[in-house]
Amino acid sequence: MEKIEMLGSPQKRGPLIHRKEYEKITEYILAQIKKNGESISLNELLDNATNDLGDIALVVLQVKRDLEARGVIETALNNKREQFLLIKKRQKKRSTVRRMDY
Repeated sequence: MEKIEMLGSPQKRGPLIHRKEYEKITEYILAQIKKNGESISLNELLDNATNDLGDIALVVLQVKRDLEARGVIETALNNKREQFLLIKKRQKKRSTVRRMDY
């Protein structure tokens, strides 16, 4: 099986994952964001993933970080400092973390 290296911090290499598992989790994360409208909380995503895919929260977090590093999704914080994931708009350049008021 082909493996890919996910993007990590600039100082470290990212973890390796089988391409099919990476694609499955990527599609799952993006579908969950779209299903909930514009965003989904990180806690809700992890709960849904555990219910739907089994005990793979760590892998979901790793793929989430990779998608952020690649500019596919972004993390926003609400006024309670809860993380929400959004599909990143291609035409706008924003930092990885921004604040949301809701």
